[in-house]
Amino acid sequence: MQTILVDARFYDEIKGVWGREYRILPSYVSKLLAQPVCAHPDMTICSLGGGIYVCSPDSFSYYSRILADCNVKLVQGKTSLKSNYPEDIAYNVARAGKCLIGHEVFSDPVLLQIAKENGLLFYATKQGYAKCSSCVISENALITSDPSIVRSAQEAGIDVLKIRPGYVNLKGYDCGFIGGVCGLTQMGELLCFGDMSKHPDYIAICDFLKKHNVVLKDLKNKPLEDIGTILSIYA
Repeated sequence: MQTILVDARFYDEIKGVWGREYRILPSYVSKLLAQPVCAHPDMTICSLGGGIYVCSPDSFSYYSRILADCNVKLVQGKTSLKSNYPEDIAYNVARAGKCLIGHEVFSDPVLLQIAKENGLLFYATKQGYAKCSSCVISENALITSDPSIVRSAQEAGIDVLKIRPGYVNLKGYDCGFIGGVCGLTQMGELLCFGDMSKHPDYIAICDFLKKHNVVLKDLKNKPLEDIGTILSIYA
C-alpha cells in the first residue's frame, strides 16, 4: 500500500477519505515555523528521489521513527528552520526527475550536496517556496502559477502548465499555492485536497494531466486548500 505523508492537522479527514487506498501518516508539527505552515510536509522534508529524503534537524527524530519501516534513506539537514522568510524555506525544494528547483542561496547545504552526489541538477528560482508553488505531475512535467518557476522549469526541459495565481485557501495568508494542494502517487494519481473544478483553469489542468497520463483524484464540493503537499514516501 502506497504511503503518503500529510499535514497532521488534516490527518483524520484525509484518512477518512483515502485511508482504504493509501497508508496515511501524519507530518511533523514544528514549533519553529509559523502556525499556518507548521505541519506542512514540504516545509520540513524534501524528496530527492531514489528513496532519499532530507529533513530539518528538529524533525529528524520524528521522521526516523514514523518512516522506519518504509525502506527509505532519511538524512538530517544542517539548516535549523525559523518562522520568517527566507529562514523557513531550506527544504522547500521541488523535484521533477533529475531536476531540482529551489532558491539556491537559502536551500539546505546538505540537501544540495546529496543532490549533487546523486546526479541531480539544480535550477535556481526567485520563488523561495518552490515546492509549495510546484505541482509536479511526472518526472518531466509540473503545474505552477509562478513565473520564476516557469522559467527555471523550461530551462530544465520540463513541460510546464502556467495557471492563474490564487483560488487556493491557506489560513493566515491571502492565498496558498497549487503545489501545496496536491501530491502525485506512484500509481500516477494526483491526489488533490479540494475540488479542482473550482479553479478557473480546470479544463487546461485536466488536459495537461491527460497529456501526461495522470489521473486526478480530488475532493468534490470542497475549496482548494494548501496543506503543504501530499508527499509520497517510497524507496
